[in-house]
Amino acid sequence: MSTVIGVTTTFRLACSVALTVGLLTACERPQEASAPLATPAPVDDAATVPTTDDTTPSSSIPDSTVPPTSAAPTTAPATTAPPTTVPPPTTPPPTVAPETPADLVLDFDGVLPFAFGSPDIDVVPGLVEVLGEPISDVSTEYPLDDEGTFLDATEEEAYVAPFGRTVCFADGLCTQFGAGSDTALQFTGWRFEGDGAAGLATAGGITIGSLWADHADSMTVDEGGCFGVGDGMVEGIELTLQSNGAPFVVVADDGSFSAGSPDPADVAVIGLRAGDLPVSLFADC
Repeated sequence: MSTVIGVTTTFRLACSVALTVGLLTACERPQEASAPLATPAPVDDAATVPTTDDTTPSSSIPDSTVPPTSAAPTTAPATTAPPTTVPPPTTPPPTVAPETPADLVLDFDGVLPFAFGSPDIDVVPGLVEVLGEPISDVSTEYPLDDEGTFLDATEEEAYVAPFGRTVCFADGLCTQFGAGSDTALQFTGWRFEGDGAAGLATAGGITIGSLWADHADSMTVDEGGCFGVGDGMVEGIELTLQSNGAPFVVVADDGSFSAGSPDPADVAVIGLRAGDLPVSLFADC
């Protein structure tokens, strides 16, 4: 705690000290001060006293007259990495509508470019653009479930779905659509029984009128049949064949049947089919 001592008391104490040492001239009385002076607090030796020298500014107080040193801007090295390559989209391109019947391909997976599983609302308009308006468009229900196969109300026709739609064109192509709902029909099968001159054919060029003899390397023919009509296969597509010579089945005088041996040059294609189609349960042969 600081002790305030009056100027007069301080002067007398100083004179007493001066008399002791014989310095009387130091005891000349000063003029009275009008205000008391404060004695500074004792200095703590352990404390750090900041410098008050005006010539050496404190390091903790910035000199506002000296502009701050600006650090040199750092320049990032130029990158040499190649630009990122964006992979091509994986979405398949949209189906390109064919311009002529020859651009349609009879395939085991559809009438390309219209594949099985495509919605009828896409396939039918696409075929109409090429083949013209259909000559028939029939919807059929198959309400009777027979262990996964569905029968119509007469139980004479079977199909793979409860609802079906058959759309046929003038050139002899019929397309089949089906589903569990009549509002979500999908392409399930096709059959072609028209004129080969219409331009519809398989990828290998087989169409109505094609001869077994001309495609013996790719066409297989089943043994037996229904008299002059037989069955075969080509490129995964089922064939209906007609023999204009020896029949596929020979009937003996006693009424017994045996397999015939028609000449391949006499056997021609009269029908092609693929996929799931309605089946008549009581057809002959």
